[in-house]
Amino acid sequence: MANISAEVVEERIRQYGRPLMIDDLIRERAKDEHQVPILGYPRYEDRPTDYELFTGKDLDRMVDEACRVLMKAGLEMNSRTTVGLFAPSDLSFVVALFALSRLGCRVLTISIRLSEVACLNLMDRTEGDTLLVGSTVRINATIEGLKKTRSDLKFIPIPKRAEFDRTDVRPEPVVRPIPDREAEHTQLALFGHSSGSTGLPKPLSLSHRSVLNNIYFGTGCKAFNALPWYHLHGVFTSFQAMYMRKTAHLYNADLPLTSEYLVAALKEIQPEICHTVPYVLKLMAERQDGIEVLKRCKFVTAAGARTPDELGDRVVQQGVNLGVILGLSVFLLILCCIH
Repeated sequence: MANISAEVVEERIRQYGRPLMIDDLIRERAKDEHQVPILGYPRYEDRPTDYELFTGKDLDRMVDEACRVLMKAGLEMNSRTTVGLFAPSDLSFVVALFALSRLGCRVLTISIRLSEVACLNLMDRTEGDTLLVGSTVRINATIEGLKKTRSDLKFIPIPKRAEFDRTDVRPEPVVRPIPDREAEHTQLALFGHSSGSTGLPKPLSLSHRSVLNNIYFGTGCKAFNALPWYHLHGVFTSFQAMYMRKTAHLYNADLPLTSEYLVAALKEIQPEICHTVPYVLKLMAERQDGIEVLKRCKFVTAAGARTPDELGDRVVQQGVNLGVILGLSVFLLILCCIH
């Protein structure tokens, strides 16, 4: 993936707009006269395929409705409170992330694999007192532990599709009063976190500007992203595709990661770029039909942990155009300092 010059960035801003806040990414695509799908997610919980596609207008409507649901649940507009997002990376997660941004909250995306102690550490360090929660056996067990440890924490169920995907109503758009949009552009907006492989996970603080500066450096390719959105590489690369009017396809969060399911999704999507971590790449490469689909991609990325030499050599030798991104958390910390 080539370096992008300042001239190319300016051209992309002219062509695709200049979002100043994270939720502006959806507003920009909702304004497009010709609507195209910018997000794909499997229609059924038990299938890795049968992708349902959503345009900018679709998502904008859902985000507005999710804002109303969250305000009824007690969140206030422009409170700047930190809200943890502790749920599977599905359609509800995507809509909730943009809705929290639209309300002016700071969003802490939390891996659903983290322990109770790790979650508490992240909430403490980001001064958060509210968690937007999904429902799985593991999440429910962690939440029960958190309730016993921190009685002051507030828990709000993540809005379900039946609540935010209402085509029968056409209410007024949700617009947050922002006196100075350029100043707001520099405000803290999103927390990711490190893996916690060497201790408790550390929060990574990102402003709207830090997040959105990355969207200009995308490939302009239809994407398959096997990474959840609580993995910052998953968020950033999906944002890049959506910004440039390309579809970001997410993996079905209700299914386990298996070679069979991953390759089935790849075959249906036929992506131009595929974003992975080494473990996912290994699963895809276990099957020759997986290698064949990856070979047809313009780019394949493996982020986070180091890709084993044997795996990288094997897929490259078979014709896969593999790019490796090492130390993503450290890279993002440096990026934040630069911006």
